[in-house]
Amino acid sequence: MNIISASRRTDIPAFYPDWLIEKIRLGKVIVRDPYRIKYRTFSLLKKDVAAFVFWTRNPAPLIPYLKEIKEGGFPFYFLMTITGMGKPLENRNPDLEDAIDSFIEISEKYSPIFWRFDPILYRGTPEEEEEIIERFNKILLRIAGKTNRCYISFMQSYKKQENRFNAIGYSYKEAKENKRNELANKLGEIAKSKGVTLYSCCSDYLDGDFIQPGSCINKETIEEISGESIEIQQRKTRKQCNCIQSIDIGIYNTCFHECLYCYATANYETVLKKLQKKVEK
Repeated sequence: MNIISASRRTDIPAFYPDWLIEKIRLGKVIVRDPYRIKYRTFSLLKKDVAAFVFWTRNPAPLIPYLKEIKEGGFPFYFLMTITGMGKPLENRNPDLEDAIDSFIEISEKYSPIFWRFDPILYRGTPEEEEEIIERFNKILLRIAGKTNRCYISFMQSYKKQENRFNAIGYSYKEAKENKRNELANKLGEIAKSKGVTLYSCCSDYLDGDFIQPGSCINKETIEEISGESIEIQQRKTRKQCNCIQSIDIGIYNTCFHECLYCYATANYETVLKKLQKKVEK
């Protein structure tokens, strides 16, 4: 059985919910290799799917289909990113209050949902630290009791991000590792006070009394939501990733949240063209 990741590469719940439910009803999906012209077909039949893991910033378009997915016997959970940064760094994310409302609705009606406060853009200044803590606490106060996990990481720089930042006059130089770890543990202490455990994503150097290395897709959660024991090996998607193996059914350069720090989308004009077509025929 496979764990279906939907998706690290794009926001399927936000932009392609109709496509996803069509593939689930069909019982299979064809996925293109992200680095070469090669296609593989994967079964989406119940007997072949251990669980779905939905990664998203805006699950609202998928919510109308969750009852059908659940009644179809598919276990699933959500990893939902809410940072509250807003424009100009996040240009097409849902309104913060709408995002929180969707988070709460999924938690109360459908499945576990875990919060991603990710990425954190932190250059080491006291003013930035205060602002990040304020945003974190604002969101946490609204979703406390609706989740018990939060995953964080600090932004890793790529050339495509630098170009976008330069275009808006934003200069980013990551804070030193010890400063990042100090901030992470401050966030972790706040989270713990509300019953939420803080985990790092692909950042094992973030460690201490209030944060620990995490795995976004992990054996314990899959077994908990499915009620079955699974034997799936760990498979890193990038350095310091602790996730177990999954099949990602997304495609790069198809997300249109227009986050300037995004590594999965190189050009938003390309995305606009792809949004006018089917992701897959």
